[in-house]
Amino acid sequence: MEQSNQPLAVKLSEGLGPNAQTVERWYCVSREGMATLCVDEEDARANAAHCDQAWRAGSPHRAVRLVDAPRWVPVSEALPPEHVTCAVRMQGDYIATAWAAYWHGARTDFGRWVFPHDSDEDCADKITHWLALPTVAGLGA
Repeated sequence: MEQSNQPLAVKLSEGLGPNAQTVERWYCVSREGMATLCVDEEDARANAAHCDQAWRAGSPHRAVRLVDAPRWVPVSEALPPEHVTCAVRMQGDYIATAWAAYWHGARTDFGRWVFPHDSDEDCADKITHWLALPTVAGLGA
């Protein structure tokens, strides 16, 4: 059997820091939500155009990229990039908002967790996991 030089249907997204395991997949999706896994964006768009002609009742068909949801990252596995707003989970399932601070901006020299409320500062040593929160478009990180 001959090997194909086509791109893989599943590829790792780039530039996501500690969440680099996020997987993206392209689908052709009908109006009713029926989805067909495609090789890449070009394949999904071609399938959508073909399906619009072949199965008009399901039109419009769309090329859609889906990604895995972000996950809680154990602090023993990785720490977030500096200046990224995170939800942090502490022992006892208490959740707060925090930022990671690094001495002199060096990514490898973790300084401490910074909380918006001083009352949470005492909990910093109890943080078990973190989850990067999304940014609002147009407002920066």
